[in-house]
Amino acid sequence: MKAPNPPPDTSKFYEKLPNLQENPQEFTRFMSVAMSLDSQGEYLHWDKLRFKPLPQFLPENVTLEEYWHAIKFNRATSSKPLPFVPKDKEDIPFSFCRPDCLLADLRHIDIKAGGMVSTGHEAIGHEDSQRYLTRSILEEPFSSSVLEGAATTRLKAQALIEQGEKPLTKDDRMVLNNYKAMMFIKEHIDSDLTPAIILECHKIITDGTLDRPEMAGQLRDNNDIVVGDEYGEIFHEPPNFTELEKRLQTLCEFANAGEGENSLYIHPITRAIILHFILAYDHPFIDGNGRTARALFYWSALRSGYWIIEYISISKIIKNAQVKYGKAFLYTETDDNDVTYFIMHQLDVIKRAIAELEKYLDRQKTKYKNTENLLSAETLNHRQKHLLTELIRKRVFVITIDKHQRLHDVSYLTARKDLDDLRKDKWLTKKNVGRKYYYYPGRALENLQNQQTN
Repeated sequence: MKAPNPPPDTSKFYEKLPNLQENPQEFTRFMSVAMSLDSQGEYLHWDKLRFKPLPQFLPENVTLEEYWHAIKFNRATSSKPLPFVPKDKEDIPFSFCRPDCLLADLRHIDIKAGGMVSTGHEAIGHEDSQRYLTRSILEEPFSSSVLEGAATTRLKAQALIEQGEKPLTKDDRMVLNNYKAMMFIKEHIDSDLTPAIILECHKIITDGTLDRPEMAGQLRDNNDIVVGDEYGEIFHEPPNFTELEKRLQTLCEFANAGEGENSLYIHPITRAIILHFILAYDHPFIDGNGRTARALFYWSALRSGYWIIEYISISKIIKNAQVKYGKAFLYTETDDNDVTYFIMHQLDVIKRAIAELEKYLDRQKTKYKNTENLLSAETLNHRQKHLLTELIRKRVFVITIDKHQRLHDVSYLTARKDLDDLRKDKWLTKKNVGRKYYYYPGRALENLQNQQTN
C-alpha cells in the first residue's frame, strides 16, 4: 500500500483570508465555490481529488488548490469535534463531518439493519433470524481471523464452533477465540463499556495466540509497535504506552455517552465506527488490536438495537479490499484527523455486507421452502426442521445434544427433547460412542431425501 499524497497546507490559505475579504470580488468567488460542494455527493481526499477534472460549476480561473481550500473551508464550518486527541498533541483534534452522502448511507442502514430484512420473497424480522441465519454468525469469526493472517477454512470454523472440535493450531485458536469474543460482547450489550470489559474481550481474542502469553488482556508496556508494510514503510506510530489507560477511559466514556440536551448527537452506527477507528488508532495491545476494534463496533451497534449487524461480516468485505481499509485510516491521519473518511469507508462496508446477507437470505429461504414443503405435514418445531433441512442438504452429517444446544441457544433439556422426539419418529437414529450420544439420519429422513432427488 502506498501512502496517500498529503494535501496542500490549508493553514497558509487561511492566513490570506483577511486580505481575501478585503477584495469582495475574490471573496465572493471563493465562497461560491465553498458553498456549492454539498451537492456533489462525494467526500474526497486530496489524494483522489488531484486527479479529478474540476467541476464545470466552478468560476473561471479557479485552480485545483483553490478548489481544495474551498472544500476544506466548507468542511471546517460544519465539522463536529470528538473528545480524542491525536498522538502529537499539537496536531488538530479528531473531528468528523456529516455530508449528505453520509446521511443517506445512515438512512439506508437504519432501514436495513434495525427492522425487517427484505428478500426476494418476503421480509424477515428478528424473531425469524435463527431460522435462516444460524450459520451466517460463523462468518465474522472466520473472516476476522483470515484478515489477520490465519490459514483456515469455513469447514474448519464450522467444526470448531458448531461441533466443539478442539483447536489444534494457532489459526484454529484465532477462529474459536473470535467466536467466543462475539458471544462475550453479546452478553454485555446491556452494560456500560468499561476498560475491564475491553481488556477481557482482548484476553478472549488472544488467548493462546501471543508470543508473550501474559499480555493477553493487558495494555502494551512499550512503544515497540508500528503499523507498516513488508517493505519497511511506516504508516502509523501509535500513542505512547503511558497514555493508554487514560485514552481507554476516554473511549469508554464516549461509547456510553447519552444523547442529552447539551450533548452532540452522534448516530449510533457512526459512534460504533468511531469506536472501531480510535481503538485501532491507539493500538493499545501488542497484538489483536484490529480484532478487538471490530468487536467494539459490533458491541456498540448491537447495543443500539441493530440486530442484523450480528449476522453480517465486515471483516469479509474488508478482506476483499484491504488497501481501501488501510487508506481510510491514512486519509484521516493525513487530513487534519478528519474521521469522516473512515466513517464513509465503513458505511460502504456495512452496506455491502448487508447486501450480501440479503442474497444469502434469499437463497436460504428458497432452499428451506423446498424442504419445508416436504415437511409441511409433520408437526415439527423450527429447530427440528432446520436440522432436518441441514441433514438433507448434507451440510450436517451427525448431530449431538451439545451441538444442537449451542446452535439454537436453548437449554440442554430442550435440545435433548428435540433430538429424541425426532428419533422416536425415525427421523434420526442414535448411537452411543463412549459416554456420548450421536444422532444420524434415520429411515424417515432417508425416504424424504429420496423423494427430493426423484
